[in-house]
Amino acid sequence: MNAQPKPLVGEVLDDPSELAVIPSETALAVLTDPERFDAFLADVRAQVDAHVPDVTTAKGREAIKSLAFKVTKSKTAIDAAGKALTEEWRSKTQVVDAARRKIREKLDALRDEARRPVTEWEVAEEARADEAKALLERLRSAVLIGFGDTAETIGERLIDLQKLQLDDDRLQEYAAAAKALHATAVTALEAAVARLNQEAADRAELARLRQAEEERVAREKEAQAAAKAAEEAAAEAAAAEQRRADEVKAAQEREARAAEEAAAAARAEAEAEAQAARDAAAAQAKAEQEKREAAHREALMRADEARLAAEAEAKRLADQKAAEELAAAEERQAAEARAADIAHRSTIMAAAKTALMGAGGIGEDAAKKIVLAIKAGEIPSVSIRF
Repeated sequence: MNAQPKPLVGEVLDDPSELAVIPSETALAVLTDPERFDAFLADVRAQVDAHVPDVTTAKGREAIKSLAFKVTKSKTAIDAAGKALTEEWRSKTQVVDAARRKIREKLDALRDEARRPVTEWEVAEEARADEAKALLERLRSAVLIGFGDTAETIGERLIDLQKLQLDDDRLQEYAAAAKALHATAVTALEAAVARLNQEAADRAELARLRQAEEERVAREKEAQAAAKAAEEAAAEAAAAEQRRADEVKAAQEREARAAEEAAAAARAEAEAEAQAARDAAAAQAKAEQEKREAAHREALMRADEARLAAEAEAKRLADQKAAEELAAAEERQAAEARAADIAHRSTIMAAAKTALMGAGGIGEDAAKKIVLAIKAGEIPSVSIRF
């Protein structure tokens, strides 16, 4: 602790660092003699000028404050002595009061000058503390995420924080809090950037799934339309084939009737020829009779051959119609099987969607997208058995 300041009026101090500015002179001499006053003030200033201020240590700052206090004590002592002299010499009151005012003003100025280094240091310290507090507030507000913030804006803020240099010499007692807030802010902004990037990725994935679902629905509609068109085309082809077969059958029946009529005509002609031959040559020999009979048999054979050929053609056309009807039936069965398979798959997928909704507590749209993703093979190690 510094020693208490000693009175400076009318005595010499042993410690040369003390303000021993009035050796033995009286207060009257100092206050009434301008030369003595100037000498007194010069001695005080010399003591102040001789002091080397040091604001880097607490002891140095206390020494500066002590010096300023000693100047104030000198002022107080001189002023008090002046008050006593005015009682003794009322005739010199005006002179003494003027000297008192002057000495107060000079010594106040000298006191302020003596204290200036520590005052400037205190101002600088206050500015440094304000700067540190502003930095702490900046770090606290850095973690606040606004509605308009994006991953880009937060990323820029994060880069600014990461570049921020924390000066321990400037921060001093605030350094630990600033570093903790800085680390917290960097971690929070990194997490926010990651979260916003993930949300953007999720939105993109959801859009992709929706597009895939729309494309799948479009493909199914196209497949159903193609299947329906194929079924209609097959039915139309079967109907056309049936009409063609009916026409062929009718033609075959006409040909068969014509062949039968031709055979009948041939038989009638042969009978007529035989009867004419019998009537014209009743007397012909047995050889001629056998010749006529052979011709008759040949005619009958030609008629039988024509009939058999017509029947064979009718059978061929009937077999062809049966084969075409069988192919049309098989195509209808295949179309029905495809439709049944589509219905079966839809039933299985609907059951899977319902199970996901019940077990996972998720909405119908989300469950449907999961089932479609499984069916498309987009989720590893998971499949649906149809």
